[in-house]
Amino acid sequence: MRNPSLNVILILFSVLIMPNIIYLSNQAFMIKIKFFTRVVPILIIGCSLAIFNPLYAATDSFDVILNQTFMSDDNLYRLPDDISPAGSDGETVSRSDRIQSTSLGLHFDQIYSLQGLRAELDFIRNAYQKSQQLDFTAKNALAAWDWQLGNRFSGEVSAFQTESLRGFADRASTIQSINTMRRFEADGDWWFHPRWSVGGMVGTVSSRNSDEESNLAEYDQDILETWISYRTFTPNVLSLVFGNIDQEYPNRVADPLLPSRFQQNYVRLRGDMQVTGQSFLSGFIGQTQRDYPDLEEKDFSGITGRITYRWIPREKLIISFSAARDLEAREDIFDNYAVAQTLSFTPQWIISDKTSAQLNVVRRKRENQGGLFGPLAPDRDDLTTNVNASFKWKPVEKMDVDLSLMNLDRSADQALDEYSAQTSTISVTYAF
Repeated sequence: MRNPSLNVILILFSVLIMPNIIYLSNQAFMIKIKFFTRVVPILIIGCSLAIFNPLYAATDSFDVILNQTFMSDDNLYRLPDDISPAGSDGETVSRSDRIQSTSLGLHFDQIYSLQGLRAELDFIRNAYQKSQQLDFTAKNALAAWDWQLGNRFSGEVSAFQTESLRGFADRASTIQSINTMRRFEADGDWWFHPRWSVGGMVGTVSSRNSDEESNLAEYDQDILETWISYRTFTPNVLSLVFGNIDQEYPNRVADPLLPSRFQQNYVRLRGDMQVTGQSFLSGFIGQTQRDYPDLEEKDFSGITGRITYRWIPREKLIISFSAARDLEAREDIFDNYAVAQTLSFTPQWIISDKTSAQLNVVRRKRENQGGLFGPLAPDRDDLTTNVNASFKWKPVEKMDVDLSLMNLDRSADQALDEYSAQTSTISVTYAF
């Protein structure tokens, strides 16, 4: 008898894929048709392997997840203390606000013989008490097939969509800007030796914004990676990765101040290792080269990386240190980029089986690169310090209650880019 959960898989996968072909313009419509034709055949194969495999699981894992979050923010638009935000009509709007987020999630995760299938669909309603022009409903989705052929070939095929409100720290605006990001990715490894493998990944990314003001920041990205990996008989894995990113800005034309595309190549040493019985090291480090064909003075070449060290000195204490240097896009209307250097320190105390506390301190310095991308986007360097204290309580098995307090401070070369903000959040999640 066929497992009834398979019907759930097919329904969820259909819901996840079909919205990708609906767009408001012919250009975006064609982009999503291309995305759709790539994803559907692969996911059908994955479902078929699960449905017709006689070893499929007798039970499934299907969860309905409800969440209610309340947040208070005393500087919603990330402005200096002496500046009041103005709406599109020129009237002053409130600096602070209270936000309610209500979400419904449908999550499926199951292994059928050697094949794993995952699907997620989340609806998140965000309501602002004062700045009601920012209200929106996010529709996030994920479909993934963790495939395996024998003992030597394995990988993942996935597609996801996320919708989120773009931040105000770099935009100097009170206009709602919803970013929709869609990504398709397929990767695989061939373990030709118990300790050695070769692999690769191809991916596409599409980023679109809801407001006309930010259409110059929209982009399409193609990603290609190849690697060779070595693993010990413990979980340690080291990989030498070669990658290429080709990014285009479809709404731009060649302009002395506004590059329409770039090519980025990188070589990285990527690892995930257990250093001792109580410590772990993961991340990557390498050389990155970014070239703008129509604006060479904005090129970048340098060391980039992200390293995380995790230490467990005691059974209920976990301490993480992280350092990163990478290229980062600013959320302004021109999608300028900066070299971001980030340090973070995160101790976590597991108080009991039902409670835990965590402190996260992040210090990030951004050095803007490449000069002016547009008359409204001057260069600037800034330093942001983020301190977040959180507490988690699990009153019953399927319920989580999270409390957090966060303080943000940014100093910058330009006084108008400086701000401080405090937020408090309470979130309740229940799964059944």
